[in-house]
Amino acid sequence: MVETNDSSRRRWWFWLPGLVLTVAGFVAAWFFMEPAPPRKIVVATGRPDGAYFAFGEQYRQALAEHGIELEVRPTAGSLENYELLANDPEVQLAIVQGGTAPAAAVASERIESLTGLYVEPVWIFVRADSAEAVPVDLGGLRGRRVAVGAPGSGTRAVAEELFAANGIDLSADAHAASFAPVGGAEAAARLQSGELDA
Repeated sequence: MVETNDSSRRRWWFWLPGLVLTVAGFVAAWFFMEPAPPRKIVVATGRPDGAYFAFGEQYRQALAEHGIELEVRPTAGSLENYELLANDPEVQLAIVQGGTAPAAAVASERIESLTGLYVEPVWIFVRADSAEAVPVDLGGLRGRRVAVGAPGSGTRAVAEELFAANGIDLSADAHAASFAPVGGAEAAARLQSGELDA
């Protein structure tokens, strides 16, 4: 039996609305639906011997259980992490210290949100066997050998602000040589060995 042109056209008009709705559905889904989560994420952390790097490793293990690869990128610390978030398209996440956001990073269109994970107090440890009395304020640390954090770290950024509020410029003060650019485990070891006072 040979199909006539009328019959062929009627069948085409019968299926056309369904085809148009299907294509429109795919187009709408393409533009408006959220994409699936990425299978690989890069997080900027901190020094390999620091807490932020350790946290990144814990997140890496937890996400691996769900089939997501987390690349834990070691950095100098919070300030470098902000820089990477603002300018490196490979870095999607970063762990940073509260109160250390540079103005350029805050203004960046790439940084979508910041959130606090936990309270991070500032601790100042002073050797108990120091010949001088324990200082009552940060100004009392002038002239002492003090670890102030590595350049680019959140510890260093916070230390600079705190010392500045107490009249000490870490870069220009006459006693700047006594401020050691170290932090974390290295600072603790130097404090215990007597190389540092605080």
